[in-house]
Amino acid sequence: MRGRANGFTLVELMIVIAVISLLGSIAIPRFARARETTRVTLMYADMKTAASAFEVYAMENTDYPPNSAPGAVPAGMAPYLGKFKWDQESPLGGQWNWDFDRYGFRAAVSVTGHHGSAAAMLELDLRLDDGSTSTGILRARPGGHAYVLE
Repeated sequence: MRGRANGFTLVELMIVIAVISLLGSIAIPRFARARETTRVTLMYADMKTAASAFEVYAMENTDYPPNSAPGAVPAGMAPYLGKFKWDQESPLGGQWNWDFDRYGFRAAVSVTGHHGSAAAMLELDLRLDDGSTSTGILRARPGGHAYVLE
C-alpha cells in the first residue's frame, strides 16, 4: 500500500480560493467606500479652513484679496493660510482657486478640475449645506465647485 502524500487536494485548494474570493468581494467595495468618505472628510475640513482664512483676511483688511489663478496663493494670503497647502492638489483632486467677483459670487474658495465623483460632491454638499450644488454654500461653477463666502 502506498501512503498518502502530504499536501492539499485540488478540491481543498478550490474551496480555499472560493472563500478568499468571497471575502475579497465583500471587503474591497467597503474599503473603496471608506477611502472616498475619508477624502470627502478631508475636503470638508480643508474648505472650512481655507474659508476661515479668507474671512479673517477680510475682517482685518476690510475686503477680500484680489482674484488669483488656480493653485496660486492670492496676494497677501500666505500668512493667513499658514501651513495650508494651497498650491497642492485638493483631497478630491484639482487645484484650489480664489474667486473674487467671478461666476456671480463676490467671494468664494473654489476647486477647479477635480475628479471627485458626483456622489462625493453630493456628500460634501450635504455636510456643508442643503444637498444641492445649485443653491446654498457649495455650488457648481464652470470647471469645478465653489464654497461661497459672499
